Amino acid sequence: MLAGCTNLTTLLLTDDTKSSVYLKTAHHDIFLEIVAWLTSCKKLRSVTVRNIRGGQDLMTPILLANDIHLANLELRGYAMADARDFHQALANHTSLQELQLQGDSDEGGDGVATLVESLSQLVHLTELRLQDISDYFTDEVLGRLAQSLPKLEGLYTSGWGVTDAIWGDMALLKSLHRLDIAALSRFTANGILDFIINLGAGNKGLVLAIMMADVDCDLTEREQMTIKDTISAQVDGRFEFQLQRGMTFYQID
Repeated sequence: MLAGCTNLTTLLLTDDTKSSVYLKTAHHDIFLEIVAWLTSCKKLRSVTVRNIRGGQDLMTPILLANDIHLANLELRGYAMADARDFHQALANHTSLQELQLQGDSDEGGDGVATLVESLSQLVHLTELRLQDISDYFTDEVLGRLAQSLPKLEGLYTSGWGVTDAIWGDMALLKSLHRLDIAALSRFTANGILDFIINLGAGNKGLVLAIMMADVDCDLTEREQMTIKDTISAQVDGRFEFQLQRGMTFYQID
């Protein structure tokens, strides 16, 4: 039925039941038919896949197709441990401007390194939203992304043990308008202020949200007010701050 629908520009695939069926192995013939159909849709520009087990396997052939040029891609409900091919294929799709990934991360192995290597090739990205899949991103990883993706206007990321070491690289993002750091973080008021005073005209209206600060690195009310006043004066921006309770910081090697 869908074979003739090849002029699509926008596609949403979702499984609201969150089925445990892994299409690629349980119904391989159907999986191949869907892949053949998807890769025949040469006009696709925006694809969203939510809560389909093995959804990353459906997306990988699209990313590897040199005659499909997606601008927007969203994938939710997958696992890093099963997504090496998908993450590697991302590097082939440099047309991407907006990318959202949500899935289970993996502290061991080279999953984080593979993902970061590919993300760093997507130099036209203006929006990057990483939820859960980035739980083990460190200062070094976030710094590399900032250095590699100069067109970013919006960045949402989780992470672990993030510190003031990221601010110098984040200040390189001259078009950044929103930065959400949902990572267990250990920022200081001085570090945040140093970042803010290096913002320029292209950052006008910046919203800086720190949502999981380590309780041992709490900012006083006076420090928060100073930051809010400074970002407002510098770029007419806004500062949001929230502690993460019930988690203990440890260093990831």
